[in-house]
Amino acid sequence: LKSVPLKQTLSFGPGVPDMAMASREVLHVYRQTLRAAGGFTDYNFRHYFIRRAREDFRAFASRVRQGSADGEAEQAFLSDANKQLSMLKRQSIVSQLYASAAPIVKR
Repeated sequence: LKSVPLKQTLSFGPGVPDMAMASREVLHVYRQTLRAAGGFTDYNFRHYFIRRAREDFRAFASRVRQGSADGEAEQAFLSDANKQLSMLKRQSIVSQLYASAAPIVKR
């Protein structure tokens, strides 16, 4: 088996290169946020929250690359991201409880 360097495994997806500087905790929260956003039954909500998560984490990654984000800024970002994550989890459960019928186009 070929060993993959850690630098290649830490990535926020296409468009955000070299996220080796970001901590594993930030990456973990990012993946959890995308997973929670994917739990919405409504297409528009689901894609809005996925897009919003990508934008927020890419903005933070940009600040890290520019050197304007220190450990304190990372902790503040993680705190806010965890609050957003818990809200997404709660709202996706509600979305699943009150799922609407698929649009006529999809049937």
